[in-house]
Amino acid sequence: MKHTDPAACLSCDLLKFIRDSNPTEAELLAWLSDDGAAGRFHVLRKAGLLRINNGRVELSSEHLSKNGTCFAFGSKIYIIDDDQILITKCEH
Repeated sequence: MKHTDPAACLSCDLLKFIRDSNPTEAELLAWLSDDGAAGRFHVLRKAGLLRINNGRVELSSEHLSKNGTCFAFGSKIYIIDDDQILITKCEH
């Protein structure tokens, strides 16, 4: 089985859409609109970055800042509204 790095599935646009729209799973898959959408969604859920709450997809509060502007995963901090990704440590 091929392993996909969850960080490869993340983008500020995706994080902003989920945060602001609070979509259903079907709405998120339609927004992603490509053949790999379901796989990317699965990878992000399995990694604990997304969760379903009352039928809606939301960002994990463990990775989202209290004010909702930053999302941290691994060595990256996604500044959602500014479309920036900061690397906090060297990856080897």
